[in-house]
Amino acid sequence: MPSSARERLSRTWRTITESVFPPGLSCALCGHEIDPARQDTLCSDCEGRIRVIGEERCERCGALCPDLSDLCLKCTYELPHFELARSWADYTGPARELILAYKESNCRYLAGYLARRLLEVYEQGELCKPDLVTCVPASRLSARRRGFAHTELLAQEFCLLAELEFSPVLERVRETAPQKSVKHRDREENVRGSFSVNAETALKGKNILLIDDLKTTGATVGECADVLKRAGAARVEVLTCASVAPVYQSM
Repeated sequence: MPSSARERLSRTWRTITESVFPPGLSCALCGHEIDPARQDTLCSDCEGRIRVIGEERCERCGALCPDLSDLCLKCTYELPHFELARSWADYTGPARELILAYKESNCRYLAGYLARRLLEVYEQGELCKPDLVTCVPASRLSARRRGFAHTELLAQEFCLLAELEFSPVLERVRETAPQKSVKHRDREENVRGSFSVNAETALKGKNILLIDDLKTTGATVGECADVLKRAGAARVEVLTCASVAPVYQSM
C-alpha cells in the first residue's frame, strides 16, 4: 500500500477511535476523571508514576542504568548491531500497564498517546534524522489474535507526528515462539533468521529508524538491525516506548 494511502487510513482510524474513546474524559489506566484542560489520555497521578528514562541510561542501548555507567553490563560485554537506541520509559508500573493495554486489550486508541511520547524522545535530538522509518513486524499469529499489527500502527502514528516517511521494509519469514516465553539467554537464537528485507526496497547507504513498543534483551531489534545492515543500511537506530533495565533481567 502506498504511504499516502496508509496515512489516510491512519487518519481515518484515529478519527474513529477518538470518537469512541474521546481524550480528556477518564484515565486510560485508573479510570479517574481527567481535568479537561489536560486533553490527554492519562491522569496526572498515573503519568507521574511513570519512570521516564533520563540521563541515567546506557549510552548505547538506552536502557535504565542506575549506576551511571556509560554502558550497561550487556553493552560492555558485546555491543549491539544498532548504533543507538532510546526509550521513553522503564518497563515498570503504569508504563507496563499502558503498553499491555494497548497491544493485549485492543486499546488501539493508545497508539496516539504512545506516539507522542516517542516524538518527545525523538525531538531531544540524539537520534539522527532518518531516511525512512520502519518497525519490527508483528508475527502473523499475534496480529491475527490481537486484530491489528500494533507496531505498524504505532510507527505510522509517530511518522504522522514527526512528518517522516514510514515504510514496512521488514517482514517475518519464520514464526517464532513469543520472546516472553523464552529464557533471556536463548532469545537471540529464537529470532535468528526470522526477518528479511523486502526485495524491492533499496536501503544502501540509508539511515533507518526502527520502531518497536518494547525492548527487553534487545535480541529482536538487534536481529532486525543486523538484517537491515546486511541489506545495505548505513546506520540503524532504535526507538521504543519502553525498555527493561539489564540489571533487572533474570537470566
